[in-house]
This record gives sequence, C-alpha cells and structure tokens, in this order.
Amino acid sequence: AELLLAAVPDRPTRPGLPGSGLIGPVFAITPGRGFDVPRLVVPQAATGASAAPPATPSPAAQTSQPAQTAPFASMDGLTAQVGSSSSDRPAAAHAAAALAAAATTLHFEALAPSAQGLAVLQSRSRAPYALAASPLPMVRVAGRGRVSGIRWLAASRFKELKFGLWEVWSLPLDRPAPRYVPTPNALAEAKARVDRAAVLRQPMYVAYGVAGPAAAPAAGGGAALARVAQVQLDLQRWLHRLLHDLSAPPHALQDVQTVSGHTGSEVKLPIEPFVLAGAVDPDVGHHLGFGDVDQKVQAAAGSLVLYRVRGLWRWAPGRWHKLQADAFGAAIRHKPEELLQAFPELKKFGIAPREEGPFVDLHASAVALVGTPPDVLATPTFTATVDRGWLATPPPPDVRRALRLLAEGFVPHAVAALAADDSRGLRTLHAFVGRGRPLPGHALPAGTPLPLVVSRPVEATSPGEGRFEDRDAPAGAVHYRLAQGDWFGRWSGWIFRTAPPKARTAPMKPTLELFTQPPTIGTPMPTGPLRGRVEIRIPVPRTDDLPAGGAALAQLVLDESFQGLPTTTVTFTLAALASGASFEAHPAPAHDVLVVYRAGPALARSASTRLNYTARWVDALGLVSPNADPAARTITDPRPPAPPPVVTELRWTARPDVQGHARVDLDFASTPGTRYRIYGSNETLLLKALEGAHNAERADILAAAPGAPRAMKFREHQALFGWAHF
Repeated sequence: AELLLAAVPDRPTRPGLPGSGLIGPVFAITPGRGFDVPRLVVPQAATGASAAPPATPSPAAQTSQPAQTAPFASMDGLTAQVGSSSSDRPAAAHAAAALAAAATTLHFEALAPSAQGLAVLQSRSRAPYALAASPLPMVRVAGRGRVSGIRWLAASRFKELKFGLWEVWSLPLDRPAPRYVPTPNALAEAKARVDRAAVLRQPMYVAYGVAGPAAAPAAGGGAALARVAQVQLDLQRWLHRLLHDLSAPPHALQDVQTVSGHTGSEVKLPIEPFVLAGAVDPDVGHHLGFGDVDQKVQAAAGSLVLYRVRGLWRWAPGRWHKLQADAFGAAIRHKPEELLQAFPELKKFGIAPREEGPFVDLHASAVALVGTPPDVLATPTFTATVDRGWLATPPPPDVRRALRLLAEGFVPHAVAALAADDSRGLRTLHAFVGRGRPLPGHALPAGTPLPLVVSRPVEATSPGEGRFEDRDAPAGAVHYRLAQGDWFGRWSGWIFRTAPPKARTAPMKPTLELFTQPPTIGTPMPTGPLRGRVEIRIPVPRTDDLPAGGAALAQLVLDESFQGLPTTTVTFTLAALASGASFEAHPAPAHDVLVVYRAGPALARSASTRLNYTARWVDALGLVSPNADPAARTITDPRPPAPPPVVTELRWTARPDVQGHARVDLDFASTPGTRYRIYGSNETLLLKALEGAHNAERADILAAAPGAPRAMKFREHQALFGWAHF
C-alpha cells in the first residue's frame, strides 16, 4: 500500500475546514472485497477548534495518480510519490514546504487483527509512505496532513508472477533421521546463514550498559556464531529427540529434568513449542533454517521483492477442528508419488521424507520494498510496576523481593533487553546458559546472556503487551531499563521506570514461657518479706525463620508488672547480654532460648500477688514487633502465717447442745487477707496418742479428777502432741 499526500492550501477549500488545512482523525483503510480500490473509513474526528471531519474521497480521488507517479502496477517501480492538489494550489516553493511539514506529522501503519484487537505490523513515518506485508488486511493513517490517494496492490496479482528457486533451508543435522532428511551440507549452510544475518552491533541484551543501540560495541558473524554455539548442544539434543524418538508424536515429546536438592521432584516442558519459540531469537532462527539474508537480489531502490516459502509438514487431522481440517484439503498429500509430483524439489535435492504420509504442503509469502525499510522500532512503554512481596530466601540481611513489570508497544515476535540498576549496581535480568539469572553482586558467568522472548500475558487486553519478573529486587528503589528488538536485529532505545523502595518487615511477636520459684526458707524460718525468682523463657528464631523481608534481631524489651506496682521495662541486647540473662543452646531445627531471671516481688508470710509479663523484639533496623501475648501468674509466699496471739488460759465451753456439741469463743488479732484454721481434739484421742511411749504421762493425766484438773494436766504435757492428734 502506498500513501499519496497533497499540498496544503493557504485558504479553506471547503466550508468548515480550518485555514491551516490540517486535520486530526485517524484513517482506517481496508481493501474492498474483490476490488483493487481500497475502502476508506473515517472515524469521528477529534473535537476542538482545529479539527473538522474531512470529506470522504471518492474512489476516483483515492486511486488517481499524479503525473509524476509511476503506475502502481509496475512491480519494479514501487516508489511512493507525493501528489499535488487542486488547481488553486499555492506556489511550488510553498507547496514543497507544506508537504515537508505534513510528512513530519503523518504515520502510515500496516495492521492485522489479533485476539486482543488490531496489532501494528510495521509503519512508515517519512516519505516514501509505502508498506509491504503479506497479507496486508488494513492500513491506518494517523497524524495531521492531507491525503490525496492510497494505492493498493492486491494479493491476486501474485498469480501473475513466476517464482525462481532461491535457497533450500534445512534443519542443522549432519545425517538423516527417521523423521527428517536434511540437505547434504546442512551444518555448513546453517553456519553461513548465521554469519550472513549477523548484526553489526551487539544486541542490547548483551550491551545492556550502553546509552542506546548506536552506542553498542561493534560485532559481526563471529559474535553471532558464538551466541549460537552456547545453546547449540541443547538445540541438538532437542532436535534429536523430536526427529528420532518415535515413541510419541513430536508434539507430545517432553524434556524431563530433575530438580536438584528435591528428591522425587521434576520439571517437564514440551520440546517442539520450545524449539519453535527459540527461533524468535534471530541468531537461533537463522541457525534452525527459518530465514536468511538475500545477498543476490538485483533490484533498484523502491522495487517490490516477493518471496514464497514452501514447506512440507506432517498432517495430524486429530489436532484440528473439522472445519479447520477441511481448509487444508487441497494441500494434503497422501501418496509418495503424489507428493513428489506436486513438490519436485524434494526429489531434486534428495530431501524427500522417508516416513509414511499423509503430509500437508504449505507455503507462506513475504514481501519487501528495497531501500524502504519500516520505521525503527518504537520504544516500548512501561505501564505498571507491581510489588509482589518479599521472598522467603535468602534470609536476612540479603533480602529480596519480587517485582512484576508490565509494558506495552511491542511488535509481533519481539525480543527484549531488560536491566536493573539498584544499590548493588547495574545488573542484567537475562539468563545465562546453564546458570540462569546471575545473582546480584556475583561475577557474571562465561558467555553472553540469552534474549528475553516477549510472550503475551494471559490477561492481556491489547496487542503488544509484555510481562517481566524480577525476583532479585532489593528493598531500595530499582531503576529499570527496557528495549525491544525484532527478528532483523534492530533495536529501540531504552525506556526507564523506577520501582519505589519497600518498607522492611517488622519482627514477629515473641512467645513467653513463665515459671516461678519460691524463696529459699532457712531454719529458723525468717519472718520478714521474702522474694522468689521468676524465670522467663523466650525462643529466639533462627535467621532462616525470620519473616521474609525482615532483619536480624537485636534486642528484647521486657515489661514487668506486679499487682499494685508501676510497670518496669528492661532491655536485653542479644549481642551483649547483661547479668540475669543467658542463651540456652539447642540443636537445629529447635530454637535457642533466651532465659531471663527476675526477682519476684517481696511478699510477707503467706501473702499473694499477681505477676504480668509481656515483651517485644527490636531488630537491627530498629523495627519493633507487636507485643507478646501476656504471661501471668499468681504467686503465694509458701510460709505459714504467724500464729495469732490466742489466750491460752483454760477456756470453758457452753453446755453441750442436744447433739452433744459445745461452743467456745476464741478472741485473737488477725491479718487482712490471711485465712486461719482452728484444730480441735478430745480426751479420748489425746489419751490414745500417749499409749506405749508415754504411759507414765498418760497415767498422770488419768490420775487427775475429770474436768478442770484433768484439763490442766493435758496443758502440762502439750508438747507430746502434734498435728496428727487433732
């Protein structure tokens, strides 16, 4: 498709058109069904004083060709020309200036439908405004200017051409396989393809520290071959499985790898899709035989060159819906003779398949305009940086977090270069062969990093979206740079975005275990207040058990409160414990224990009180944990209360009641909060206690007259009786 521009007049050419003659809507143009004349669709114009809806050109205006423009039907003269406007156009000098101004504001794009909407295949933002793609379902004109016509070359014209053989591409195999017959010199041909297609400067994912593509160091075929060599063993291993393993269809073959350090764990990946996806890398793609550089073409600038790539594939109808399978009917070859008759090059070059059919004979077209490349890749756009939280490993202090980067504006089948600059310096986010992504702060492995293939996120809502992950981001700000490259080795400039710093995680609250020990009571028993001992046990998390994003523990702050007294706060520094605290070591995975001994409150004989303890950790960053769940105990002095001063003279009871119970009044001073027990006995029990060892004293008591005289005798011998006799 070719866009024709018209000069911009000094005055309006129709009512409602501003004097500037510049318009702002986007034109979407699709070819008419069955015609070479395109159909022009003009969406609603943007509102504002400087924009007005243009009149839809008539078919004659769209296809009219200025005198100086060569007929579009000429295949070797496709050069877009700028057409002139109506007869009242300004002077030639002014027209040239106006056309130059318009040329800087127009954007001509080739579009194709995708699952997420229209995707841009290529674009031109300077003259000649010409695009070449197969198929080319729609073009779009954006910007400000005047369009005098659009010329279109229908795909049906391809039937008039006679194609000549250019090259035979083969997978890089040194000998035939059960599922594939390569060309005799397939390995040398693959090497030559990589060398011819080598970029002249290092890719941006290799030179990720430069300011832009033009600043990348010079490179060539040797660098491209070295990049292929580092992945060649894996490619050859996969190709060998695909082409030799007949235990399953190629699409069902999987590469199974064990996960080191995890017994019984493994990861599986389908081989065929990964080989095809790897071909998005230009070096690997040329090595596998999916493209080459045409150094033989003899055509002037502006010429249209068309290629048809033809290939033979296994036909597996079970993998297609019936309606889809029917569409391949004309291309299916069931018998070998039918295949060789339709595709004689297979026999000519000795690459006819050895397998039984059926096969499907498919082809694809590619077109190019000599000397008229599409625009250089636009810089992608970062749309979001999503913090996905701290990762569990490694433990503090080398914490890391996961960041997800969302971007848009990628061309189809793009590769990306992504790097990060943070407190540890500039680092690549690309993997190295056999090593994965290098760890921050570590030396880079040998070789060069691998490109990132831009894959569409499952939740994408528009074409050209990409998603990337950084699982080594530190706590501080991270400055990202992103560029995109295409299959021809061209690269955009960098786009930058900063992910803000993330607050570190506070420690988990401690757990307290509380044990009390009574005071030591000597002989004679002391009568003043005594203090017991309180033991507080706090498990100390090992470094591996600290919360993700946390820091090493530095202190324990202990709050101690006794009933009726102010709270006391004590701080214990783990690196230098004061007297009264110590570590109790335990083998992993059990935790070591911080043991703190505290003096209990001073308690009088048999007095009680309530203890309450709580604590919190403070880490090396000064972050404080929540308070521990309170640990509380009620403690009681183990000594019996002092005996009350009781009148010890002989006391008389009242007369016994009908049940034989008598009552006596005892008066003594009591201590608040102290309970008292009064023990009683009778004559029979006391006399029984004296039998045997104290018969003489027993006889003395019995010799006294009953009543008061005998009671006085019991008092004389009261030292002979103990608690068991009451």
